Amino acid sequence: MAVASLSYSGYSGGTTTFSTAFSGGTALDPSHLVVKVGGVTKTITTHYTVATDRNSITFTAGNEPTGTVVVSRVTPATNATRLVDFVNGATLKAEDLDNIVLQVLYVTQEVSDRVTVLES
Repeated sequence: MAVASLSYSGYSGGTTTFSTAFSGGTALDPSHLVVKVGGVTKTITTHYTVATDRNSITFTAGNEPTGTVVVSRVTPATNATRLVDFVNGATLKAEDLDNIVLQVLYVTQEVSDRVTVLES
């Protein structure tokens, strides 16, 4: 079962708000969400907005989805895109430690989701 992706099928307009409350955890940043409608990637602010708590997206006026809506969490996974860069002598903050652990957990979940899809 995917923990970092939600699929909503058969929409033909009318519904504009979709949950992004993934079972594996909420995206750390709105830019970590990828939204596709009918296989076409949509653009944040142009096609949809993200709630401040990152638990839902709402399609903007004129961009109501038709077809299958897939919302995925895609956490950056490179050294250049790490969320926290610890510096010698800096104060360790709980928020930074939580964010770095969540980044590693989310990347692991997302890789596991992809492997599961490949195996099926």
